[in-house]
Amino acid sequence: MRIRIKKDELLKKFPRTLTLFRLTRKSDISEFGILKLVKFSDIFTLTNIIFGLAAIFFAIKGNYTYAIISLFFAVIADYLDGRLARKLKQENIFGKELDSLADTISFGVAPIIFAFSLIQTPLAITAFIIFLFCGILRLARYNIMNVQSGYAGMPITLNGIIIPLVYLAKVPFDYYPYIYILLGILMISSLRFKKLQFKQD
Repeated sequence: MRIRIKKDELLKKFPRTLTLFRLTRKSDISEFGILKLVKFSDIFTLTNIIFGLAAIFFAIKGNYTYAIISLFFAVIADYLDGRLARKLKQENIFGKELDSLADTISFGVAPIIFAFSLIQTPLAITAFIIFLFCGILRLARYNIMNVQSGYAGMPITLNGIIIPLVYLAKVPFDYYPYIYILLGILMISSLRFKKLQFKQD
């Protein structure tokens, strides 16, 4: 005797499994082509990654001036991608996820490589690990929240401004571990940070 189960009942019981199964069908996968997903604003997100990688390469080579310049440009690219996405009404889940991955590189990994090339004590390494964990956790939390009036925790993008300023201020390298731990705590905190508001053209 064949038992017939309604599709709606299966969807309620196994929503994730059925969703993944549906995505394996050729007709559905074709809807997720990269050229269809990538929007104009995402180009600036990819540019953010380029500057983040440039900062890493320059830091490894010991060219710290170009490294901090690259971080500043990464911040600008990150700002432009969000502004253009809103202005062109291209905000979507794909862009949000791509932006988080880009920010992990430019404002998580790049600042660590930058500081690691300056100080490599056990305390510093521990601080850098904590810093990166906090950055990733902050981005993951942001992706599941819908806060319109501001941010919960310090935006990871600010690392692209704070770290270069710390270097330019010639703060002793021995203080870097404490600064990175503080930044990590601020990122995962529940403190409210206001969004920068610019006058519309």
